[in-house]
Amino acid sequence: MSEQRSVPLREHLLALKPCRHGGLIQETSETYGIPENEILDFSANFNPLGSPFDYPETGLNFEDIIKKSYGKLLEYPDNRYVEFREAAARFVGPGVAPQSIVPGNGSTEIVRLVVESMIEKGDIVLLPWPTFGEYEMQCRIMGAKPVYPAQDEINTLSDEMLEEAKILFICNPNNPTGKLRSREELKALAERCREHKTLLYVDEAFIELSDPSQSVADFLRIMIMSSSCVPLQRTLQSLE
Repeated sequence: MSEQRSVPLREHLLALKPCRHGGLIQETSETYGIPENEILDFSANFNPLGSPFDYPETGLNFEDIIKKSYGKLLEYPDNRYVEFREAAARFVGPGVAPQSIVPGNGSTEIVRLVVESMIEKGDIVLLPWPTFGEYEMQCRIMGAKPVYPAQDEINTLSDEMLEEAKILFICNPNNPTGKLRSREELKALAERCREHKTLLYVDEAFIELSDPSQSVADFLRIMIMSSSCVPLQRTLQSLE
């Protein structure tokens, strides 16, 4: 009789370790006995510009928003997120419709939703390395097989590699290297992915802090108009 596992989890999950992120101020403080206010954290990407509420020209007033929202605290939110999706579409810019916006609780949930919807056990996924660790974690949970081309090999990926892969993840600008790829680079890459029926996931979580003119969020409309089935995903960290 085979030995029974004490925990009824898929076997490959037992060997997984949590993805390590930056910004672990509290854990670092506890580990090394350093007060949190004495730690300068360079391990994560943060917005250096402050909150939108710090800029009067935005017309945003935190107290007014709280007062308006207070009466709805005990209600379930509208899960259509109509106002949010319209605001997000305006924020991203021309060419993006509210219907193209999928709200998520941060980047990681968006990555998870895409992977759960598209990746099967045994699928090959391309993770140009180094990059954001959650792509690998979510793909491994689904039983996919990661392949790690170098970041500088993205533009020269072989036809065979793209043909075998189910999805290619591109972080732009890349985390942790900060490299920003141009619209033209990504357009050429999208065309190659279309030829090989490879899904292309483009993560632009920090492009507003880099060069928004290089965003490819509007490419989805362009690709659909040219009969392409290549999805390009934009991840928005926060919107006000």
